[in-house]
Amino acid sequence: MRDRLEDIGREMRRNGVLVQTDANSDTFLDVPRTNHDLVLFSDVINAIPLVTSREQLFFPLGRTPDGKDIFKNLKELPHLLVGGSTGSGKSVFLYTLLCSILKTHPNANDCQILLSSSKREDFVYFEGLPQLVEGRVFADAEEMTELFKDFIYRESERRGELLINARKRDIDAYNLTADEKLAPLVVIVDEFADLTDQLSSRQEKNDFYTPIRKIAQAGRSRGIHLVLCTQRPSADLVPSNIKAQLNGRLALRVNDAIASRMIIDDNGAERLQKHGDMLYKTETGTERVQGYYIDIPEVENIVNEVMTNNTGN
Repeated sequence: MRDRLEDIGREMRRNGVLVQTDANSDTFLDVPRTNHDLVLFSDVINAIPLVTSREQLFFPLGRTPDGKDIFKNLKELPHLLVGGSTGSGKSVFLYTLLCSILKTHPNANDCQILLSSSKREDFVYFEGLPQLVEGRVFADAEEMTELFKDFIYRESERRGELLINARKRDIDAYNLTADEKLAPLVVIVDEFADLTDQLSSRQEKNDFYTPIRKIAQAGRSRGIHLVLCTQRPSADLVPSNIKAQLNGRLALRVNDAIASRMIIDDNGAERLQKHGDMLYKTETGTERVQGYYIDIPEVENIVNEVMTNNTGN
């Protein structure tokens, strides 16, 4: 059936027709509706699971075709690989992820976020947040490369030493008894390929990927989470020994089946519609969901609320 999807879609006059397999049923044909409804972030923001400790990082992923809202926890993933071409809805997804973290971790000491984007203007709304490392969005690829090799890696090693000295296996156990709690550190790179483009020699690539691999391996226990995003998924973008650690896989519309397989190990994302239509990898395969839409005024309201609460005004 997969080989005939283009023909089927043409006959039905529909784009985005996919073959899906449900864990408890036979294979079925997933056909998008002709009339599209917005799936609003504002409708689910109050349904985000209650955070009982700062290590929990809940966020709404999307809504299934049967109307079920899917929530994930970065603490459990603990890393996320996201792929999507221009117009796919990747930036809006990152807005909802960031706003979810801000809503559940509104105080400056609740969470640290290191945010990088080659298009700094896309994330200008978050500039100055107390949760942001240095209070800004990093745009320079060379600077971000050094941050991976220096700041993030050193912080990971520091946390490892704290856990060993306290005889605790992870950040959850450590924070239960420590006087000075460790805040989760979420590293979001909007265009990971822009960083790797700076690496010309094998030695440079090794120097860059080695700390990332170590961070990915130890991230769950140390409360450090990677969210690596790209518009140009390719087989050499994320080495297999790092990709294996990125359990959370999310593909919005990509340009071809090769890019789809790079993100979710399966075809299908190349047939998605744009504007938040996505596939995420599950233990049994992939599931299609519609990402939530958040407009800029809502983003600014959430950011302003956090800024005001942290300045006491």
